Amino acid sequence: MSLAFGHGGQKGVQAHYAPATRELALAKNAGAGALAHEFWHAFDHYIAEKSFKSSTKRFQCASDLWLADLPIIEHPLNTRLSDIFKVTFLTGNNDEPHDYVHRAIALDKKYQTQYFSRPTEMMARAFEACIESYSEISNPYLVSGTRFSALAKEGAYPDESHRQRIFQALINYFEPLGIALGKTSQ
Repeated sequence: MSLAFGHGGQKGVQAHYAPATRELALAKNAGAGALAHEFWHAFDHYIAEKSFKSSTKRFQCASDLWLADLPIIEHPLNTRLSDIFKVTFLTGNNDEPHDYVHRAIALDKKYQTQYFSRPTEMMARAFEACIESYSEISNPYLVSGTRFSALAKEGAYPDESHRQRIFQALINYFEPLGIALGKTSQ
């Protein structure tokens, strides 16, 4: 993956992830606060082919494949990745969409778009919200605006208790992933 500053993108967009080139690009004057969100997009794209059985080679994200109920490749880390999606998108008993999903759909209706309820966008917002809520990280370039922005007040991000559950699922996934990667690099 490469990181670019000040090129590509569209007017009014802080940052974007380009899957064809695996490039995460931040706008020159407006990219601050978007790095965690775009990192999730890059990760979601990267991990899809390692986690799900899929026959297509087009741009895919693990969050989309999970929601489409594609078969997961059996591996303990993939089970933990699935747990992240479950805790983000479903209620505690895993049989109904979480209120976060309902709020995202309502925002799409309000703004007449299909953006807020896309699984990839919901996961990116959940990830950045968890990073901003983690007390040991304070970096407004990495993430900002998930708590007190106008969009936050409209319900675009998980609430604090939901963030805590998602964060724990993220730790349960990334901690053993980091250990596994550390062993392979030695």
